[in-house]
Amino acid sequence: MDLRSSAGSASKNESTEVVMPFIHKHEEQQKLERQDELLGQLNVSMSTLKRQASSIGTELDEQKLMIIDLSDQVDNETERVVVTTKRITRFSDMIKGNSYTIVICGLLATVVILIIIYFFH
Repeated sequence: MDLRSSAGSASKNESTEVVMPFIHKHEEQQKLERQDELLGQLNVSMSTLKRQASSIGTELDEQKLMIIDLSDQVDNETERVVVTTKRITRFSDMIKGNSYTIVICGLLATVVILIIIYFFH
């Protein structure tokens, strides 16, 4: 009986030694397939991120152009405000120096209007 059990054990050990490399190889193959699958998912995610980043970059370029255009318009309007302010200041200075002349012209215009109303009514 001893011989039989030792012969059976040797046979089992030999078959285990033969089968184990195949099992390890199969496990390694499964690990590699899982890694390939994960890398494929990562590739899809990276492609999506790339498209989104490209879209954001395009949007930023468009907004940059809009801001430049707005800045140019603000500069033009600022220049117009400065010119108008200078004109108003000149007119105000002119009125201050000729205030009696303006009052006389205003009174003369009022008299003319009253005469017109009196004679044509």
